[in-house]
Amino acid sequence: MRDSEEEEEDVYLEKKIVDQPWFQTSVEKGNKKEPITDEEEWIQRRHKIRCEAQEYAKFLHEMNGKLEAAHSEEEEEDICPIEEDIEDHSYHR
Repeated sequence: MRDSEEEEEDVYLEKKIVDQPWFQTSVEKGNKKEPITDEEEWIQRRHKIRCEAQEYAKFLHEMNGKLEAAHSEEEEEDICPIEEDIEDHSYHR
C-alpha cells in the first residue's frame, strides 16, 4: 500500500499541473468563466501537454540510467575490496 507521503506528493504534482494556464478548460471573461470552445486553442494546449510529457519521460529515462549506473558502481565497489584482499594475501612463489 502506498504511504501517505507519496500520496501527498501525487496530489501536489496533480494540483501543480491542473493550475497551469495551458491545462485550464475554461477562461475568465469578465467576472465569469466560460468553457474554451476554440479548437485551435485546444490543439495548442494538447501539443504543450504532449511536449511536457515527452520532456518528463526523457528526464525519467535519464534519471533511471543514472540510478542504474550508480547501482552498478556500488556493486563494483563491493566486489573490488574482496579482490584486493585476495591479491594481498595470496602466496608469492
